[in-house]
Amino acid sequence: MNTVKSSNQLEYLGRNINVVPMSDFGLTLSTELKSLHQAAVLFVVPESMIPRRIREMLMQIIKQEPTAIMIAGKDSETWFEEVLIILSEKANSKQIMTYHADGEMSSAIESFLHNALPSEERFDEWKRYVIITDESHRVMSFFGAEE
Repeated sequence: MNTVKSSNQLEYLGRNINVVPMSDFGLTLSTELKSLHQAAVLFVVPESMIPRRIREMLMQIIKQEPTAIMIAGKDSETWFEEVLIILSEKANSKQIMTYHADGEMSSAIESFLHNALPSEERFDEWKRYVIITDESHRVMSFFGAEE
């Protein structure tokens, strides 16, 4: 799959893969998530979180104008539709490609890495992947790495 691991640094197609635990989302926004405008984002909807908080998180992500966003996890179809609604209400200056993934974490990650591409005009901006999940251990396990 062309994934490189060195001292817990994940990489795919020459781009870093950053795994952000859902619990760190608020704390991390000022640092890790600040440059989402250069990232394709996989947002894995958690099993147990109030819908209002999920929507707030999605709105924060979209505000950063990532190159692409894929929604996976619990009720992902509903949340994918919510992303489309949020985007339709926001006058984005940059196009954000949107994707949906069904199934287990491993198939969502594979789909994300292979399919979540930015639009042609934003391809040069795309520098990294970001996976936001409350199951970061499963993501690291997928790549054969430890947290």
